[in-house]
Amino acid sequence: MFDFIATLRLCWFGTTRAGDWVDKSLFMRSIDDIMQSAVLIRMAVHEGARNSARRELRYMIELAIKALFVDQNMPTSPLDDRLIFFRKRAGASIAPVKNLAFHILAAPEAELVVKKLRAAYSRAGEYVHPSVRQIEERLELAAKGASPGFETAAELQESNDEVFESYSLVLVLLFESIGGSLAGDIWETGGLSDRDGWVFHGHPLVAAIDEHFDYKAERQERLQAIKDRRAKRLADAGAVDWPVLKSRDAAKPTGGTP
Repeated sequence: MFDFIATLRLCWFGTTRAGDWVDKSLFMRSIDDIMQSAVLIRMAVHEGARNSARRELRYMIELAIKALFVDQNMPTSPLDDRLIFFRKRAGASIAPVKNLAFHILAAPEAELVVKKLRAAYSRAGEYVHPSVRQIEERLELAAKGASPGFETAAELQESNDEVFESYSLVLVLLFESIGGSLAGDIWETGGLSDRDGWVFHGHPLVAAIDEHFDYKAERQERLQAIKDRRAKRLADAGAVDWPVLKSRDAAKPTGGTP
């Protein structure tokens, strides 16, 4: 959570030099909401309320998608007009995800972001309303004598993967929201690229954003070292396919996608 919130703050601070844009951007004006969700998610997971955490993840994903959708369709409009557009055009699902424009990521990665956003939203959405799946899960845990706060290692790993995947995807949308120029400054001048302990270096789509900035003049003398470091970070993360989430998605019944 701390890396996630620190990155939100870094991006907000880095964009304040474009004061008028920040004031109008629905995404940037939603940063506080996203931070609040992150705090609640951490509290919920810590207390064993995993389904509450999932509901917050769903809200966060939906907010990020719709805020970016509004900003991209109303780039010069004041915030009030963007809110009117939000009410009329954003809808009640994440359908706008298919209309997002990606300028930092290449087409294959952009398609993967959309696919993963749909999957993450769908997983979290199973716990927004009472469902057979969550009732069966609760009954199965009760039969094993497990109660909230006494999760198994596998359950905690699943929660970790869900949160990490969702946070990474929201950050991808955040970088697309602020644009390549500002995002590039944050990666280089802001020191994000060299911050070895930053956990999101281990996500392939975040790494793809990092790779986009390899064209920068500041990187040329150390470009091979940067590429080697990026590959090592991904290898150390060892979670390109997030096996827990992958197996869970494979077990889901087929159906419509939001």
